[in-house]
Amino acid sequence: METILPASYQTYTLQADLFEETITTGQVALPSETGLLHAYAVKRSAVMSPELQAKFPNIRSYEGVGMFNPLCQCRIDQKNKTFTIAIFCNDATYFIKELSSEGIYFFYAKHDLPDGIGHIKE
Repeated sequence: METILPASYQTYTLQADLFEETITTGQVALPSETGLLHAYAVKRSAVMSPELQAKFPNIRSYEGVGMFNPLCQCRIDQKNKTFTIAIFCNDATYFIKELSSEGIYFFYAKHDLPDGIGHIKE
């Protein structure tokens, strides 16, 4: 398996238990490209049927909107204690993905991926 790294990225640590608890309050802070944290109002987003959700209770999805910039939105997917986050803000897309099981996460912009990765060419 080949590792593909974006041209530019930031790393963060995430305490999964604390982040999971924070999500249940309906508000999370997520990093931006400048390194500042921005608040998002989040809520559960049902992406599975109730029967399937009951079978896989460790998989959840959330959607959020920026509290100070409602044009910014986020999607947070959770499987067990691992989170994958996409942020859509000001015509840019950012991702936060786990780098290691040690709680280290990459934050990078879609435009920093190598050509052909994550881009649709017409």
